[in-house]
Amino acid sequence: CIEANGGFVIHYLGDGIMALFPSGDASALRAAVEMQKALRMCQGEHSTNDFYLNMSIGIHEGPVALGIVGDENRWDASIISDAVNTSARIEAKTRALGGEILVSREFIDTLQQGKEFQTRSLGLHEIRGRSGMTELIEVMDSLEESVLMGRKQTLSDFNYGVAAYRDNDMYLAMSCFSRVLSREPEDKAAQLFLARIAKKLASDRL
Repeated sequence: CIEANGGFVIHYLGDGIMALFPSGDASALRAAVEMQKALRMCQGEHSTNDFYLNMSIGIHEGPVALGIVGDENRWDASIISDAVNTSARIEAKTRALGGEILVSREFIDTLQQGKEFQTRSLGLHEIRGRSGMTELIEVMDSLEESVLMGRKQTLSDFNYGVAAYRDNDMYLAMSCFSRVLSREPEDKAAQLFLARIAKKLASDRL
């Protein structure tokens, strides 16, 4: 999926990989969607009750330095960039926020073809190693049909909840995310926002 969309693998990192897409278009996102669908197809062909594979993907954009690093006894091709670190840390955010593919707002804004994808904003989040807050976007095109339908049905409430949270209207945000979870109880992003709201309201009472 990566090579078919003009990318190439830079590193194998334990149970993960790092890939670079030099074209600057939507090829990285198309590859991500295809990878998730290919994994699900493979999983269906080799289904077992005891073993299930999941994959999470994070994407960011920016300039990179690509070359050979090391010393005279050991050389290695490597890529060094803030975008590399940010991509890895966006991927790690799927543990708390859920979703199969998370990307930065900066990345989405660079895409002329960005509107072809189904997305929802997950609001502003701290990214370790970066100053300020980063808006994260969930790309939903690879989700199973039942999950995608749930995302669509609750999208309005979710968006209102994110906006209310940003405006510090905690009670409105709590109401919105509660409605989301009443229909989609496994929505991790809504769960995270409700947990943050509860913590903030408790601290305000002290």
